[in-house]
Amino acid sequence: MYNAHKKVILFLLVFFTFNLFADEDVFVFYSQPSSIASKFVTSISQDSYGRIWFGTKEGLGYYDGIKYKNYEYIPFSKDSIQSSQIQSLYKDPIKAKNGSDVFWLGTFDGVEMFNVDTETFTHFDMTNSIVFGFLRDSRGRLWIGSLDGLYILNEEDGSVVEFSQTSEFYIGNNGIANIYEDSNGQIFACTHGGLWEYDESNKRFKPSRLFWKR
Repeated sequence: MYNAHKKVILFLLVFFTFNLFADEDVFVFYSQPSSIASKFVTSISQDSYGRIWFGTKEGLGYYDGIKYKNYEYIPFSKDSIQSSQIQSLYKDPIKAKNGSDVFWLGTFDGVEMFNVDTETFTHFDMTNSIVFGFLRDSRGRLWIGSLDGLYILNEEDGSVVEFSQTSEFYIGNNGIANIYEDSNGQIFACTHGGLWEYDESNKRFKPSRLFWKR
C-alpha cells in the first residue's frame, strides 16, 4: 500500500511539473481576433465611443480596450470593403443621418464611406488610384486627394468635381499628398509639385503665394 501511495504522489508531481513548464499557448483559445489585421498600420483615429480605429494594409480594425474587430475585403461581396489596402482614414466632422460617426477610407482602389453604428460600407469609384487624404471644409464640401488628382465629392449622388492637369478645373500637379484649410477658409493642396491654393472666384488652383519669392 505504501509503495502504491508513493507511485501516485510521484505521478502527480510529474504531471503538474510538466504542465507548469509546458507552452501555455497550447491551452489558450482565442474566441476573438487577438490583434489588428496587419502590423502595417497607415492611419489611426478614434470614434465617439472611445474605440481606436486603424487603417492597415490588410483592412480596417478597431480596439475597444478589451477586444479587436477587423473588417476585410470579401471576394464577390458588395457589402464588404472593396479593397483591404487602406492608405488613409478620416473621421468626418459631420455625422450620418442616424447620428453615427462616419469614417472615410482612402484605399488602393477608390474611396469607402463607413457608417460606424450600422457597420456598412459605401463604395465610390471616382478613381482607381491611391487616395491619400480627405478634408471636410467649412462650406461642407468633402475634398479627396489621390495620385491622379483632387476631387470634391457629393456623397448623396456620387458625383464629383475633378481637379487635375488635364481637367476643366485645373491644378498644376496630379499627385495630391494632403489637403488643408486655414482659419480664413483658404484651401491648400499639398502636391508632388509644390503647394497650390484654391481660387474660389474662378474655381481653379494656382501656385500658393506662400512660396512666392520676396
